[in-house]
Amino acid sequence: TRQQIRASYKRLVIQWHPDKRPDATASDRKAADLRLRGIREAYAVLGDPEERAGYDREKLPSLMRLHKKQRKKKKKSKDAAGPADPLEAFAAEQQQKKARKNRGSSGGSRAAQESPAVTRARRRTAKQNKQ
Repeated sequence: TRQQIRASYKRLVIQWHPDKRPDATASDRKAADLRLRGIREAYAVLGDPEERAGYDREKLPSLMRLHKKQRKKKKKSKDAAGPADPLEAFAAEQQQKKARKNRGSSGGSRAAQESPAVTRARRRTAKQNKQ
């Protein structure tokens, strides 16, 4: 529900905000900032009813098929790597698009990474939805 999404968003923002980590090293604070960006991107899609409807209508069916294929591969080979759920696949796809876009403007390659906090939140949400 919207309330659950908002509550999870607020909890994750507080948990990963760089200012909440005064003793962290510069690299840890930078990593926390990247995680926070991922959380904000996910909330931008999930928190806006129109964005979420567009995602559900356009992206979710293809991601569900992809997820189903990956689960089949994972059953065959326990070592198979891939997104654990459709939301994770969506976030990875969005970051890859941004990386391609940034590559064109800066000339360099930027690795697309999803924050572990976003991944954990998506997995928890997927588990709750299964129950």
